[in-house]
Amino acid sequence: MRNRPQFPLADELRRPRRRCDRRRPSNTRARTRKSRAIYRVEVRQESIYKITEENIFDIAFSIGVIHHLEYPDVAIARIIRAVKPGGLILVWLYGRENNGWIVHFFNPVRRALFSRLPLGWVHVLSWPLAAGLWLMLRLGLQRIEYLRLIRNFSFDHLRAIVFDHMIPEIAHYYSREEAVALLRNAGIEEVSAVWVNEMSWSVMGRKPPGKRE
Repeated sequence: MRNRPQFPLADELRRPRRRCDRRRPSNTRARTRKSRAIYRVEVRQESIYKITEENIFDIAFSIGVIHHLEYPDVAIARIIRAVKPGGLILVWLYGRENNGWIVHFFNPVRRALFSRLPLGWVHVLSWPLAAGLWLMLRLGLQRIEYLRLIRNFSFDHLRAIVFDHMIPEIAHYYSREEAVALLRNAGIEEVSAVWVNEMSWSVMGRKPPGKRE
């Protein structure tokens, strides 16, 4: 299937159960170890502001959440508290670089109009915007890596991307300096930033080894 994201764990859980071959005990043991690893996964739905764990995880990451929050510093502090001393924190953020037209033109319209309308109306309005994006990509106007990445997406996929950008009440766009400062100001060390597809930032750092919450 084209453009289908790969999630090995989800694929494993969806795969039909197979009967183990009793004549191959090594195969049975391997499957047992894999099953135990899968069942250690826990999925919870809760606010990032209400994470209660302290000094437990080796790594914590947030993808596409922090830039939609009213209090990003509070959320970062919760993530850091949950990680062991010496553990890693990774955050993916919208970038300001190459997104000036969104920051200065699209964002004001989103805040004043799109985020206040019923979702059905917003979905209708997403059609002409997606059509403009689709046409731009088909005309070869792809000066940055992200646009080259999505140029072969279906129209429905492009419309879903546009719709996703129209509905949030809050959307922060971080410059590289702001993205790095988000972790450094929270006491994280060894902070580095990677420019993702020339439109967003992946920022990673390490909780100080001697810091316990």
